[in-house]
Amino acid sequence: MDVRHLEPLLAHKTRYLSTWRRGCEADAPPARLDEIFQAFDREIDRIGALPSERLLASALRATGSSLAQRGVPLATLLAASAHAGHAAIETLGESASAGVLRALNELEAQRAATYLRAYETQDETPRPRCTRALLAGAERVASTAGYGIVGRSAATMHLRRSVEAAARGPSTILITGESGSGKELVARAIHAASGSGKFVALNCATLPGHLVESELFGHVRGAFPGAATDHTGLFVAANGGTLFLDEVTEMSPEIQAKLLRVLEERTVRPVGSLEETAVDVRIVASTQKDPLASIDSHRLRADLFYRLQGYCITVPPLRDRREDIPLLAEHFLATFCNRKSGCIWAVSDAAMAALVAADWPGNVRELRNAIEHAITTGSSDVIDLTDLPPHLAHHAPRRSEGVSGAAVHLPSLAEAEIDLIRATLERCGGNKLRAAASLGISRHKLYDRLRRM
Repeated sequence: MDVRHLEPLLAHKTRYLSTWRRGCEADAPPARLDEIFQAFDREIDRIGALPSERLLASALRATGSSLAQRGVPLATLLAASAHAGHAAIETLGESASAGVLRALNELEAQRAATYLRAYETQDETPRPRCTRALLAGAERVASTAGYGIVGRSAATMHLRRSVEAAARGPSTILITGESGSGKELVARAIHAASGSGKFVALNCATLPGHLVESELFGHVRGAFPGAATDHTGLFVAANGGTLFLDEVTEMSPEIQAKLLRVLEERTVRPVGSLEETAVDVRIVASTQKDPLASIDSHRLRADLFYRLQGYCITVPPLRDRREDIPLLAEHFLATFCNRKSGCIWAVSDAAMAALVAADWPGNVRELRNAIEHAITTGSSDVIDLTDLPPHLAHHAPRRSEGVSGAAVHLPSLAEAEIDLIRATLERCGGNKLRAAASLGISRHKLYDRLRRM
């Protein structure tokens, strides 16, 4: 990481800490928040004293160790780390260049990984195998997650770059992608990267037309039967922030026309009122349908489409980023195991092979549900093929003859280990310490395997 990119943040240290603390208040008890706040303050002072990679690592280790010693829960530390990244972007605002955003993204991942290691090593009692495995998996996920988007495939890296560009670009953004692919997650990531105001969402497919109009623009008392009080509407509620309109093609043509007028005039008029209110809102719309096909079928107004596509992002389906499936599975495994009295800590090779080979028409949402199903029905501490939903089991690769009749070559365990270590070292730029952490083994074990290789 180029630590020099953090200098603009250090110049606004007081405002950054204030913004960070305000964001944390919903997730941390006041007493714990004071401890974390003071530790963050010292961390920033140490980074600012001599901007360097070495000092950054030292400051992170000191903060993680100090907070772990005080018994601050790991979940609180990770939540604080995520809030720190959002607060940094909000503090810098428009001055946050692409280099700054990349540095902040990497800092957030390093901070989360450091906290995980500190949490594991601070407790002198031996940890169960499941806890060690879940911590290692969470660390791998943290090292690849930016703006909450988990994955390291080329498609996911491109998606994160698109989020950074959209956050500083035009005020209207259109996100397309299949159902369950993560369109709302991308919208929230854009909001987090832009770092301003509230995030307000509306699923346009869940409400009838007249209620959508009232929800969006508000209404005055007596505007229609049942309107007993004034209602401000989501445009006013999201003023200064982001309004996410999910499945915008489900809006009626009449509501689409009124939405177009708001986008053009930047004012809203509540139902039943003659007065208009100025609003400054970033509009992010999404659809799982082909926009051009929706125009042809008269489900989407052409003029609204051209107004929305200030910047277009297509979220790739899960089948086009299969490399991310193991990381996503680990992420969901840790999420659901935290809510479960027992502990399932891993996915067997056969089950993981089936997950990677599946078609996933429901995309990431379907994968999430599959992991939750497996945890609920599993009888051991490892998810096996039989624990997965039945429709996924037939995707398990078979040790059988290929199409041509020749036997399919499967790598030995030693070959697979060598390939994994080489790929991890390449991904970590040759840094053996980071590679060992990513692999979930000690540095000495990695050196031993490299000598044998």
